[in-house]
Amino acid sequence: MKRGEPEEQVNAVGFKEYFRVAVERIEDELKVMGVTPTISPEISSRISFTAVMATALFHKWIFADTNIKANEVITALTEFIIAGMAGIGERRREEAARDSAVPATRKSTAV
Repeated sequence: MKRGEPEEQVNAVGFKEYFRVAVERIEDELKVMGVTPTISPEISSRISFTAVMATALFHKWIFADTNIKANEVITALTEFIIAGMAGIGERRREEAARDSAVPATRKSTAV
């Protein structure tokens, strides 16, 4: 590997420590939520980091010509990350699939 290649930069001590702590925090948070992750915390910590960094770096481009406020972006990003770490999106898809497979027990009251 040549000096300065992406692998060397990503494996820098600072990033290793950041992601180690992030994984611990994700695991702790998921335990508190009572959730077993469907995505490895090692993966979700890196994707979360990238999502936050990209949003911060490209905010003016991504949200140009919108009325979206910064606090709305922060809230959405937070919910997106937490749902992704917990695998909530996948669980909701599974629940929706199960619900659609269950026959309706109530009669429609529509006229």
